[in-house]
Amino acid sequence: MSTKPTVRRVAVSAMFVAAALIVSWLERPLMAALPLPIPGFKLGLANVIVLFALYRFGIANALTVQFLRLALGALLFGSPISALLSISGGTLAVLVSCVVFRLPHVSPVGTSILAAAMHMVGQIAAAAIVLAEPLLFTAYLPYLLLLSVVSGGICGVVAQILLTRLPC
Repeated sequence: MSTKPTVRRVAVSAMFVAAALIVSWLERPLMAALPLPIPGFKLGLANVIVLFALYRFGIANALTVQFLRLALGALLFGSPISALLSISGGTLAVLVSCVVFRLPHVSPVGTSILAAAMHMVGQIAAAAIVLAEPLLFTAYLPYLLLLSVVSGGICGVVAQILLTRLPC
């Protein structure tokens, strides 16, 4: 069996990366319009695409989609600091997702909530290192974790609906 990616897998990954970038781009004005007390928070709707890729096509596809989305998103939409925070959080989130998604009693909703929480942990860790401010873990992280349960739950429910309704 060949280890080369098939044309179909490459095409599907490219479509998912494009979809995730579009969703990220569309999410920016939506989040700017919401009166959130915590600056910089996003729902993470692009993670629906990554979660769908993970459950439908496996770990390799999800990793490809996530890392290309993070890299291209950083180049297209980010500053160096926002890119660092996004890549730190996104990397931790997808790695944890790849570990837990095969556990028998963890649904896509549970995977999404855990990934959202780990995304926040990764971002705060990177920010604490860059700013040399460990108090971010106690002053900011609890609020972000609370929001991540809500946003991860929303993304997980959307992914679950797509997984049951799209035949890919």
